Amino acid sequence: MKHFIGILALSIFVVSLTLPLAVYAQALNPEGGPAQQQTSTPGKGFTFTNPLEGVDTLAELFDAVAAWLTNIAVAVAIIMFVYGGVRFILARGRPAEILAARNILKYTAIGLFIVFLARGLVSLVTSIVKLGGQ
Repeated sequence: MKHFIGILALSIFVVSLTLPLAVYAQALNPEGGPAQQQTSTPGKGFTFTNPLEGVDTLAELFDAVAAWLTNIAVAVAIIMFVYGGVRFILARGRPAEILAARNILKYTAIGLFIVFLARGLVSLVTSIVKLGGQ
């Protein structure tokens, strides 16, 4: 099970690093900006509006999703820190329980570090790609 979770975490990390690179391959409209956010079917009167305000491009969508996932990871990390602290208090001097609580706290801190590192690397790669496109 630990092996599966490690592979899952690594694959999510790799995808979060490489996915923004594919975003900059999107097509632009004739005016040079991103594609329009409203489309309509001729003669039908149907209009689709963007449900996410402030998200007009695929890059902004991935950035919004990454920010959302980061917020969820921070919330889960806070819950795990509290859980590890409670386990530490309830250990009452038993070495095996103290080790288990310490491992929960340690791996939560490592996971939170990896989440922030991944978010920072995505921002770094995005800024480098944007710099090359100007």
